[in-house]
Amino acid sequence: MSSHHIVRDQQEPALIVEDISEFPIKTLNEILGWSPTVVCLEKSIIQFAAYGLKIDHLVVDKTSMNTFAEMLSYQWPFQIHEKIKQPLVQAIEILNKNEHTSINVLCNSSYLSELIQELLPFHEIDFCVFTETKKVLLHKKSVFSKWFPKGSFLGVQSIVENTCFSTKGLVDDLNNKMTDVSYFSEVKEDGKVSISGSNVPFMIFESYN
Repeated sequence: MSSHHIVRDQQEPALIVEDISEFPIKTLNEILGWSPTVVCLEKSIIQFAAYGLKIDHLVVDKTSMNTFAEMLSYQWPFQIHEKIKQPLVQAIEILNKNEHTSINVLCNSSYLSELIQELLPFHEIDFCVFTETKKVLLHKKSVFSKWFPKGSFLGVQSIVENTCFSTKGLVDDLNNKMTDVSYFSEVKEDGKVSISGSNVPFMIFESYN
């Protein structure tokens, strides 16, 4: 892996690195393909930098600011932010202030449920979460439609109570069915899959190949 030194576009998704302790390197490389603006939370800084990757913003404890400034001096320029609130929320606010409207977040699956709750108040931002096993889209419209190859493993899960889902293109489609837990099925054939929910937002899962 190599550092990325490219002029960034605010329309491209920025990246918050919350936890990459179990994250697959191949997937990380794919996510970094567009050279996003990167905000790294303290527990992931050392591992992320060890891969030779550029960090643009760091959110760290006040007592660690000088240490990380010296450690990453070879990466200059970057900005170090003293942690003054929940680090993920602070990272989102940093990117929002810089007019990023789309953000990807890397985290461990054990933290996913809690993380999603922290994202919900930011209505104006589109979020996609990547765990070590799957991509999770926080979908804010009633209908989702995308082309998938046969055999892709997709799932949905409600956030709002009493949400009913209907799907087209899965082996076991849902027909206005309410589910309180994650529902997964394979894509039946190469082609477009549609998922509709009666309440928004809801989560859409894509398992990695």
